[in-house]
Amino acid sequence: MRIARLAAVAAIFALAGCGSPRSPLLSGGQDPVRGGAAGFATYSPPVALLNCLRAQRIAAVRADRSTVAVLPLSSRLRVRFAALDESAQAEQARGMAEGAELIGSALLFVGSAPDPRIAQVESCLGRR
Repeated sequence: MRIARLAAVAAIFALAGCGSPRSPLLSGGQDPVRGGAAGFATYSPPVALLNCLRAQRIAAVRADRSTVAVLPLSSRLRVRFAALDESAQAEQARGMAEGAELIGSALLFVGSAPDPRIAQVESCLGRR
């Protein structure tokens, strides 16, 4: 009798998880259709910087996956993002980012851009 009761309780617990009304969007699991974390947009520092610059009416383009170049390109004002703050610091320490200003995980290369334009880019980087 006791074994039958334990088997019934085990069956109830085993079936309790089946047919859950929670979808991947509600459970925080992976959404195979959209990819990535379900229900959450992926954060991209270059995209966030571009949006901020555009809001200030500053023309900029994405030069590659981790770099944003501010127009005109002749000013050589650009921002390169590293994966981590420490990675950006290491790049600077190894001499791979000579003359760059370090702001978090961003390396700001000022080139020959005017100071007001540099200040606008710095303010966008400070908002991240």
